[in-house]
Amino acid sequence: MDTDCWRHRVDGGVCGGRLNAKKLVSLWGIPELRFIEWNEESVSIGAATTFRDLRAAARIAVEFPLLAQSAGWIGSIANQSRATLGGNLANGSPAADSSPVLLAYDAEVETISARGRRRFPYSAFHTGYKRNVLAPDELLFALHLPAALRGTSSICAKWGRGGQWLSRRSL
Repeated sequence: MDTDCWRHRVDGGVCGGRLNAKKLVSLWGIPELRFIEWNEESVSIGAATTFRDLRAAARIAVEFPLLAQSAGWIGSIANQSRATLGGNLANGSPAADSSPVLLAYDAEVETISARGRRRFPYSAFHTGYKRNVLAPDELLFALHLPAALRGTSSICAKWGRGGQWLSRRSL
């Protein structure tokens, strides 16, 4: 279960202790959504790729160091083993640690549905707090980071409070 779903059920969260959906579907068992693929133009990262997968990918650390660093900020090691890049983005939290990194790397989002695929800048994905452009029949499939930014110098920092430094917002 997604950690935010759990939090909403236990703590009340924004759903008042109840999820609005009557049924939840886990995408965890779909291997076609969990990948890191390289080509000359970009790296493609499946929406079900975990933050642990990103941290373990040595080439990500070399060519996209901000992404590797932010992957280490996502909750505990246990959470990083279950939390996915796509879930972190689709959730739409302004405190998502991966969002600023994807903006900095000019990432593109790829979605799929019965109608086909579409690809667009990540900067156009979110439309407001916990809102995005996904249609009801669409699934976040992958993110693409352009090769032009591979290995560029970068720095990022996270400020927060508590043992795991929970973000209030990510910038």
